[in-house]
Amino acid sequence: MKSVLKVLVLAATVATGFVAGTVAAEPVTFSKDAPLRAEPKFDAKPVAQIRKDTPGEQLSKQSPWVNVKTPQATGWALTTDLNYGGGGSSAGISLARTGTRVGGARPWGPEASMRPPSLLR
Repeated sequence: MKSVLKVLVLAATVATGFVAGTVAAEPVTFSKDAPLRAEPKFDAKPVAQIRKDTPGEQLSKQSPWVNVKTPQATGWALTTDLNYGGGGSSAGISLARTGTRVGGARPWGPEASMRPPSLLR
């Protein structure tokens, strides 16, 4: 019975992609010019210099590093150098500038303090 349970747990783990250090391939875009390194270390040799807005694919993650495949090379980049979803560096900015309320968030900026609370709902 224990061996059957172990097999089921292992199969479920592999089927859902939760094997240590792996994640499903996810599109990313570089948010700024950044080095792509050979290893997930600050002193690792750069394999390429990637330009802002270059698309890529996340292969795995070892926080704060992400293994990324780009058209130029495959290597490690910092999570802070990437935008997820392949939306480019300005994907979140356009939403913020529209004043769109997300998840019931209150508006921000000078006009927010001038509105009565009844108009914020």
